[in-house]
Amino acid sequence: MQYTGSELVFLARQRLRQATPQFTYRKGGTAQRFFSQSIRRLFPHMPAADCHELCRRHYLSMHQRRQLRRHLGRLDASGMERFLYRHVKVEGQEYLDLVRNSDRPVVLFTPHYGNFTVVALKLIQAIGRVKTVNSFHNPLPASHPMGDVESLFGRLGYGYTPIPNDDSGAALKAIRALRRGEVLTIMPDSLGVTGHTSYVPFFGHLVPAMAGASLFALKSNAVVIGIYGCPEEGLQTTLRLSAPLEIERSGDLDIDMRTLASAMFRDMERQIRRSPEHWYLLPEIGGVLAATLRLAPPADLGWLGQLRQAAPEFQQAIPELERTLAELAQRQMAGGGLF
Repeated sequence: MQYTGSELVFLARQRLRQATPQFTYRKGGTAQRFFSQSIRRLFPHMPAADCHELCRRHYLSMHQRRQLRRHLGRLDASGMERFLYRHVKVEGQEYLDLVRNSDRPVVLFTPHYGNFTVVALKLIQAIGRVKTVNSFHNPLPASHPMGDVESLFGRLGYGYTPIPNDDSGAALKAIRALRRGEVLTIMPDSLGVTGHTSYVPFFGHLVPAMAGASLFALKSNAVVIGIYGCPEEGLQTTLRLSAPLEIERSGDLDIDMRTLASAMFRDMERQIRRSPEHWYLLPEIGGVLAATLRLAPPADLGWLGQLRQAAPEFQQAIPELERTLAELAQRQMAGGGLF
């Protein structure tokens, strides 16, 4: 493949960084130890050498993401079109065709994972002349490494509308876009959120998931598909789409939201387990999960375990519940009576 001058510079910088990652993540250093402690919440039996290697790959992936964002920022519309045709391949083309051709609206969910900038641009290129891609996201300052994405996504000149979620009318805008039959992209993996949440299983813990993605999908009867931008060697990215999620509706919106959110998080967990190094939250996830309820296998729960599973649903109303349940568990382990 023939490369442009700027692409050759990108590749040279990438190879230099691959040769010297130890300067940032020195084996046994503070950053590497913190990283290893974190990911043991996800992979408790991972050997120390594999933890270090995953730490190195994560560092390289995050560097490539920032470098690629800067590279795309220097391209005009025609250069961006060429880049997307040459360097982005699609795995699950039939699902991308469904996104473009379905009469129903579509919710595309993804974790904070991989090259999301490339994901959004490829979506706009692939379907933007047929359907508008609405990006539901946190606004970032232009000084942020991933900032000013609205300007970048709009550079192609078609098929894109931003919906900053700090706007009081953001949810209504998202619902209206879907009811027009358009596409909404959203990242539901911001753990530690407050407000309207659904508690769902994720890496063996019960975690709070933002309710927006499942609410928007259910209210609009949207097709729901997972999408992941997976960095490859050099400038290449694979856009990986999952099969549409299907749930059996109960007629109770809260139950259905939890069911759909659980399905989304299962899909995201599968991809993160497949290639964890591309997940932005990997270094911090251990601390986040440590504050959530660990799930036991269903057969091992017992009545007390089942009650503890439900505790996060009631923590705001009954702050002392978790402490009380912990005391009950200690008494049970000691072989004493519960009361």
